[in-house]
Amino acid sequence: MADGADKARNAAVAALAVSCAAPVVVIMSAFAARIGFLPVDMAVEVFTLRVAQSVAFAAPAAVVIALWITRRHWRRGAKYAVPALIVSCLSLGVFRYQTLQMAQSGPLDVSTNAIDPPGMRLQAGVPATCNGLAAVETQLLPEAAAWALQEQGFAITEAGLFEVAGTRQGFWFGRRYDAVVRIRPGRTDLRLAAAGDRNDGGAVCRQALALAKSLQPAL
Repeated sequence: MADGADKARNAAVAALAVSCAAPVVVIMSAFAARIGFLPVDMAVEVFTLRVAQSVAFAAPAAVVIALWITRRHWRRGAKYAVPALIVSCLSLGVFRYQTLQMAQSGPLDVSTNAIDPPGMRLQAGVPATCNGLAAVETQLLPEAAAWALQEQGFAITEAGLFEVAGTRQGFWFGRRYDAVVRIRPGRTDLRLAAAGDRNDGGAVCRQALALAKSLQPAL
């Protein structure tokens, strides 16, 4: 009986370890990308979308096997098997959601003025636009533009009378985003772009819209 109970407990512990492996890989790869140990693309494409996602898909099978082994010694294995089941389902759901989000193509370089956009080194092409993204129809003060950038998490890299620029890193993998606010008589435009060419699920548009909203109260 003791051997069977120990076997059930060990199987449940192993299933819990497998279930926790995917989140741990994601956290470690994200940290490695943020400190510059891994390139962002490798951290996302290889360690997250391949390694961690494969483990996340394998975890429910490990949990099912553990539940089968522990069926006669449920009290010994339940305290590990139940958390393993919850973690594996949550991990699989999060990966599925993120995969669908990342599959949504969105512009990586947007501006309120696609014809005559503010200059930017991060992206050299012609920027796109987003639904609802509009210029501020007045000349803002540089201080107001800097405040709006900082409100959205951008560190100011350049500040002048007619242009204020900032940069920020994404929370998880440290992807770089640059923003420029150009100030002219009667109009203030912005441009926001992400580094690289990997889909971001519309994050650039969301950030640009939030920045534009922060600029508006400064009128």
